[in-house]
Parts: sequence; structure tokens; C-alpha cells
Amino acid sequence: MRNEAAIEEYFKPIDKEAEMIVNMQLEGEENKMKRMVKAMQEQALLENAAKEKMAEVSSVDAADQHKHEKESNKPTNQV
Repeated sequence: MRNEAAIEEYFKPIDKEAEMIVNMQLEGEENKMKRMVKAMQEQALLENAAKEKMAEVSSVDAADQHKHEKESNKPTNQV
């Protein structure tokens, strides 16, 4: 038992250092994931804005086309 305690005491600093390294790596991964999620959210917002703009343009184009068709179908007053 005494040898076991001595071995554990010997490796304690190494274990602490390994734990610090693992924690640093986990923090790095967590930060990387947060940045990726933020970038994906920003991309989704940009895509939604572009879709809304395209829908708005399509709506205006359709209204203009309908107006133009209506005007071209009006009978002209011929004397």
C-alpha cells in the first residue's frame, strides 16, 4: 500500500499537467464550436435576407407585369 501511495504522489504533478492540457484543448474546441455556430447563424441570416429580397423583387416584377398587361389590353379610342 505504501508503494502505491508513493507512486501516486510521484505522478501527481504529471497528472495535474495532463489535466491542464486536456482542459486547454477542450476550451479550444469549445471556442471553435462557438465560432462555427456564430458563423452558421450569420450565414443563415444572410441567406434569409437574400431570399426575402428575391421574393420582394419577384413580387414587384409580377405587379409591374400585371399592370403592363392591363394597360396593353385597354381598348384604344379610335375616332
